Amino acid sequence: MSNEVVIYRENEYIVLHRYDSGYCEIRKINDKNYYNVQLVHNSELKTKTIPYSVA
Repeated sequence: MSNEVVIYRENEYIVLHRYDSGYCEIRKINDKNYYNVQLVHNSELKTKTIPYSVA
């Protein structure tokens, strides 16, 4: 399982698995039901950008 966080329909999800077909299994962050997994195409996901400052 990866720790990659993505945005899907304005909510944050964790990517569980990426398939060669372009589909991904994702689960909503902090979802108590571990089995609540969605299969979506990679084109529907946005990568979460983490802001950082250069000091």
